Amino acid sequence: MDSEPPMGSDAVQDEIRLYLRARVALIVLVTVEERRALQMLDRVRRDRDPSADLITWDVASGLESAEGRQLPKAVSPPDVLAKIQDLAVKEPARRDLYVLKDFHAFWERDPVVRRRLRNLADKLVYTGSSLIVTTPLRAVPVELGDDAVVVEMPLPDGEALRRELDHLIDNTKGVKCTLTPAGRGRLAQAALGLTAARARQAFAKAIVRDDVLDDRDIDAVVAEKKAVIRESEALEFYTAEESPDDLGGLGVLKECCGCASAPSATRPASSGCPRRRGSR
Repeated sequence: MDSEPPMGSDAVQDEIRLYLRARVALIVLVTVEERRALQMLDRVRRDRDPSADLITWDVASGLESAEGRQLPKAVSPPDVLAKIQDLAVKEPARRDLYVLKDFHAFWERDPVVRRRLRNLADKLVYTGSSLIVTTPLRAVPVELGDDAVVVEMPLPDGEALRRELDHLIDNTKGVKCTLTPAGRGRLAQAALGLTAARARQAFAKAIVRDDVLDDRDIDAVVAEKKAVIRESEALEFYTAEESPDDLGGLGVLKECCGCASAPSATRPASSGCPRRRGSR
C-alpha cells in the first residue's frame, strides 16, 4: 500500500486514533471509498504500532493480512467473528486492526450476527485489537448503539486531489503536461465533489484523450463531474458561467435582497419586505 498516493483525511485519522486510544472496540467507518479508507487505516495502524497488522475480511476473499500472515479460513459472517475473537484473545498484546467490508448487509438481516458483534466488542475491550466496519450507510442496528461509534469519511479535498493528480502524471508514461503548478491546482479543484476513484478516472480520461494535459482539460474534468452528478438524479450541476439569473424561483428573493440593501426609510411599504428590527 505504500506505493499509493496519500488520500486520507487528517481529521478522520486523528478521530480514529483517539477512539483506538480510548479502547473503543467497534468503529463504523461510513464511506463509499473502500480503497481510500483502507489506505488511511493502514497508515493509522503503522503509525500506531509498526508491528501491528491490518486484517481485512469480505465474503469473497475471507481473511487477508497486510503483513502476509497465515490466517484461518472464515467464510460466513458468524465464523469470521468467532475467528477474530480467537485471534485477539490468544494474543491480547497485539494491536491489530480488523476491517470488515460490506458487513452492513449481514447485520441488517441476521440477529445472530448482531449478537456476535456485541459479544466480540465486549471481548476486544480487554485486548489491543479493534474492529472497524466499512459501510456506505450510516444506519447502525439499535442493538449496537452502545458499542459502536460512527465516523464519516468526507470526500477528498483539493489538496488530496492535487496529490492524486501529481501521482498520476508522474506515473503515466508519455504524457505531456503543460500545466503550471497553479494550473494543476485548478484542475484538481475542478474535481472537487468527486470520490478519489472518480477523480482518477476523470484525470486519466483527460490524459488519454490526446496524451497532453493543459488548461483545456479543466473544462473536460468539470464536464465529467457534471455527468457524475446527473447520474445521482438528485442534483443539478451549474457551470461557473451561469449566473443566479439563470436559476428559477429566485425572483422574490433577489427583489427582497435589493430591498434589504436600501435604507429602511426609503423602502417602499408595498414591497412586502420585512422591516429590520429596531427600524421605524
